[in-house]
Amino acid sequence: MLTAAAVALVAKAIRPYQEASVQSTQLAASNGQIQNLDAENASLRRRIAYLQTSEGEMSEARKMGYLRPGEIPIVVEGAATPWSDAPAPPSPSPAQNNFRDRAQQFWRSLTGLRSH
Repeated sequence: MLTAAAVALVAKAIRPYQEASVQSTQLAASNGQIQNLDAENASLRRRIAYLQTSEGEMSEARKMGYLRPGEIPIVVEGAATPWSDAPAPPSPSPAQNNFRDRAQQFWRSLTGLRSH
């Protein structure tokens, strides 16, 4: 009987230390998560600050396929674009075909390459 009481007393005395160890492990894991979230938050804040600049705004607009007034897009066939899922543009007018021919001639004069 004395032995059982001693074992119970020791178990009771050890229990707080075991709980403290478990809580310490949980606290370390929580601190690691907080550090990861703080780093992600800082990264997102930098991204927001960049997107609020004219350069960031322009960069995002270009990724979505927007152009400045007067700009003429050059599309490389087979290349993925942000607007690849958009419906096909209307057939080019004769003036646009003429521009395309001149652009191809210019490209060949620069590179010596022939376009398909």
